[in-house]
Amino acid sequence: NAEKLAEEKLSEAKAMKEKIEAIKLVLHMKAGKDGRAFGSISTKEVQEELKKQYDIVIDKKKMDLDVPMKNLGGYDIKVKLHKDVEAVLHVSVQAE
Repeated sequence: NAEKLAEEKLSEAKAMKEKIEAIKLVLHMKAGKDGRAFGSISTKEVQEELKKQYDIVIDKKKMDLDVPMKNLGGYDIKVKLHKDVEAVLHVSVQAE
């Protein structure tokens, strides 16, 4: 039974990975005339937008951000869904 549960969790994680990798999450932040952003976007904000736009809930602690999102442009966030499954969430940061 424990094996079956582990298999279910793994297949759920794989399904979630496909769902996440199909998304292009768009976040907006204030930016100056030269395209420089004011402040940065945290994993908490990414978590909130993901829930708001796609109704997907992911613990922000499972998100691994290599570089801070301080500029406009595209970012890839690694999301740990399972010990064997890691998804990449594509985030686009645009000016407000």
